[in-house]
Amino acid sequence: MKKLGTVMLLMLCSRLASGQLYPAEQAELDSLVQLAVQNSWLLEELDKQREQQQLQLGIEKTSWISGVDAGVQFFSMEQQTMQEEGDSFYTGSVLPQVGGSLRLNLHRLVTTPQRIKIARKNVERTRAVTEQQKIEVAKLVTVKYFQYAQAKRQAGTAQQQLDELEQQEALVRERFERQEARLDDFLAMQQALTMARQQLTTQQMNMALHKKELVLMVQPPANEAAPRQTTKANH
Repeated sequence: MKKLGTVMLLMLCSRLASGQLYPAEQAELDSLVQLAVQNSWLLEELDKQREQQQLQLGIEKTSWISGVDAGVQFFSMEQQTMQEEGDSFYTGSVLPQVGGSLRLNLHRLVTTPQRIKIARKNVERTRAVTEQQKIEVAKLVTVKYFQYAQAKRQAGTAQQQLDELEQQEALVRERFERQEARLDDFLAMQQALTMARQQLTTQQMNMALHKKELVLMVQPPANEAAPRQTTKANH
């Protein structure tokens, strides 16, 4: 079931990211989604709840048996029905040869099918909620990763533009020093460089912000006693 859920999450991420992420980015996104699911405290609580409900389902399936008395006795055909605290019980010989007896709660015996049905529905409901929560986690991480990837590419573009402007500025500076370029051209290039540096800084800060938020989304809760390994997005 866990393996199937993981496959579904990876398929979801692939559909969302189809044609928009590089292969390395897609692999990183898949890894981050799995990590976010693994470290989700809500999913962990849902798993615990489902385990308790499955245990309760097992109890309901056998709750009509009030007790079993086993022992070596003489053969007996004694049967009786009694009342205890509002419930009816039947006691009869199960294995007459050894005198084993079975104590049945008649009220629980009659209501067992309904209680089993309710317990099974609780398990199925929690399982459905768990799968839906996994999808929500995958969506949140995918959206945040796209924001990070976009900011990273914008920062790369800003860096490339700054490098080109610095090369152009060096040429204009040389021409200006040889009095082959006007002061206005030199000052305009200086202004363009300043704006390019500011743009790069903005994009780098934006990328760092998305990266930090992404890491917070996939890491385990801070109060966990045993911290798990976290995967960080690469620059």
